[in-house]
Amino acid sequence: MDEEYAHRISEAQVEGKALRYVACVDPDGGSVGLEIIPFSSQLGVLHGPAKYIALSTTRYHDVPLVLSGPGAGAEVTAAGVLGNIIDLARDNVSVIKESV
Repeated sequence: MDEEYAHRISEAQVEGKALRYVACVDPDGGSVGLEIIPFSSQLGVLHGPAKYIALSTTRYHDVPLVLSGPGAGAEVTAAGVLGNIIDLARDNVSVIKESV
């Protein structure tokens, strides 16, 4: 799928835009997917593992409450996944010992 994504990225760049994963949640449900976003937008300027969250609520309707900063990145995510695997292995060993 590398070619497909490279093509989509190139198309977005020709338009002066970026390809970003975007998640939206509202009271009726949610969606997650790749979207073409203007480079000038808050999502368009993100680089690397940076994250941007905008919360629109009753109190923050006209101007959303924004949280942004570094995301986990590959190393931190890998360490977290490894930790989860170790926890699962420990839990399963306990269950196996109890059932013997």
